[in-house]
Amino acid sequence: MRIQKRTVISLLAFATGAALFGTVIGLTGCESDRTKSVRKARIDVSPHHATVRHGESVDLVASGWDEYSWTLKHDAYGALSHRTGDRVRYTRIGGTNVVQVVTVNARISGTNANRISAQATIVHP
Repeated sequence: MRIQKRTVISLLAFATGAALFGTVIGLTGCESDRTKSVRKARIDVSPHHATVRHGESVDLVASGWDEYSWTLKHDAYGALSHRTGDRVRYTRIGGTNVVQVVTVNARISGTNANRISAQATIVHP
């Protein structure tokens, strides 16, 4: 097969706090035209910041990707309704004058990065 055209698309992915650069090459040949589309590797969590009093909850929503997993920096301060999915509920169970960090991860298939992540900070006054 003879290559007629070479297209290079750069992808910037944020993976566990470090920027990773990958390259995807789309080739167009005489037998068939193929194009690879690459979605921007980014996820968001909303809200980014919240204040939660003892016994209160906040709903967190991830967007921008397909499958998500959630983790807490300090399990003693709060609990998640579940650990997967695009929506979770964080409930405060402990800690005063502390900050909880909730991280949402998404796995990237077809790139050099294993995952991308976003964080929400929850203040416990």
